[in-house]
Amino acid sequence: REALAALLGTARVGRLTLNQTAIATAVASRASILRTAELLENNGVATLNGAGKYLQSADNLLIAGKAVSVEARHAAALRDVREQGGLVA
Repeated sequence: REALAALLGTARVGRLTLNQTAIATAVASRASILRTAELLENNGVATLNGAGKYLQSADNLLIAGKAVSVEARHAAALRDVREQGGLVA
């Protein structure tokens, strides 16, 4: 988080506040936990893919590429768990 904040400088997003109701909904059941986790992983993939064109350093692009690969594998694994458990949304 700090490395990304340093890269973004003044363009970074400020500190976010948590919505307790949304959190309670997200963790209300096994199915909602898996759906929420998959959504967050997919959001990470989309964010890193979208940011790639703005990265000017080859080193930073390499790091982002590695991170997006991990995020995508996490999302795929979560989707597999949901589908095998009969929890397809």
